[in-house]
Amino acid sequence: ARVLNGIVGDAWAKIEERHPDVVVSLSGAQQKGRELETAAVATAVARPSSNVTAARWGGDGPAPVLIVGTAAGQVLLYEPVATTGYVQDAESQATLVPFEALDAEDAAENEEDEETEPAGPAPIGAVSAVSQREPNAPCRVVVAAADDARVAVVEVYPSDCEEGPRLQLLTTIEAQSTASAVVLSRDGRWLAVASAENITLHRLPEARMEEEPAALGQISEEAAQEEFDASVAEIAKVAFVLPASGAVPTLHWVFATPMEATSLLVVKPDSHVVAKYGLRADAEDGGAPPLYAAWQMAANVSASCLLQDSDGTNSILALGLASGTVLLWDLQIDMCREVLKRHEKAVSALAVHRHKYLIAGAADGRVHIYDLAAGPNLSPQLIAVRSDLTAPVQDLACLR
Repeated sequence: ARVLNGIVGDAWAKIEERHPDVVVSLSGAQQKGRELETAAVATAVARPSSNVTAARWGGDGPAPVLIVGTAAGQVLLYEPVATTGYVQDAESQATLVPFEALDAEDAAENEEDEETEPAGPAPIGAVSAVSQREPNAPCRVVVAAADDARVAVVEVYPSDCEEGPRLQLLTTIEAQSTASAVVLSRDGRWLAVASAENITLHRLPEARMEEEPAALGQISEEAAQEEFDASVAEIAKVAFVLPASGAVPTLHWVFATPMEATSLLVVKPDSHVVAKYGLRADAEDGGAPPLYAAWQMAANVSASCLLQDSDGTNSILALGLASGTVLLWDLQIDMCREVLKRHEKAVSALAVHRHKYLIAGAADGRVHIYDLAAGPNLSPQLIAVRSDLTAPVQDLACLR
């Protein structure tokens, strides 16, 4: 670890000397540098016993969590470890196996001519983002089986919860076909399951929390459990259905306040159109949700990400186009606020860090970092460029 820190320190010193105006400073001591809020060297390494198929970092709050899905069918819970100056091995805090492999009788119904695998854990495919949470309260994540149509809703209890750390299977949903993406809203109340056939939307119950007993209208623990079980049973029912065709779309849930409707943004990579659907809490189930708006872009949308404050007051959808343009779309007024034309090829990946920095990667191998708070009225400023990548940028991720 000491050798690695020395190498990193020397490398950063050379980079700062060559690019004092645009490169983030590791120490923050240089006047022209910009302080880096996160560590540049890994403090812990997670080593699951089998191949990782999906991993999502989230659970905004005092103790963020890492959820890992594996090819052995395990869902693993990791939590940050205290930094001691040495790279540590992160141990999983909890393990859950949500799916068992289908037996011969079940598999024969779908694939009569193929041999079935022996019973055992079914591998994990997609993993949703982790919902936000309050201190000492659980959060939620959704995982999908890799080889069949099962989707599991999992309650995550980090170590600051009274009963944590642990993972608890809330319920399992049978989708119409294998899920290519599962998208959970930030408040954990809505679930979207995308497949080759359609997009199904499901209502989820509120997480159970320990509360002070009310002076009036108090109900028994058994009655409360029955009410919760009834709400869980409703999850399997499809609230709304959207048709799907062509490439699998990217879905974004827009944070809902008590006075406003939840919105679902559907971004299709092979289309010029971005659709916005509204879902009110009192809306009746059945059919397709109401279409609030549809925006026609000048080129195919090749990447997208959502920038949103924790209270939902400011919501910006960043859209990367095949023409190399990045659009910042204000979801409060449903209008484009800013057009960034810097990439020569298609924008292939977008990410946001701390609601302040926008990172855009393109098929030309270039990565641009914009400071969204540098200018007034959402006027992003380019603060860094990386152009030494020899291959197209496929994905970007930022730790919060």
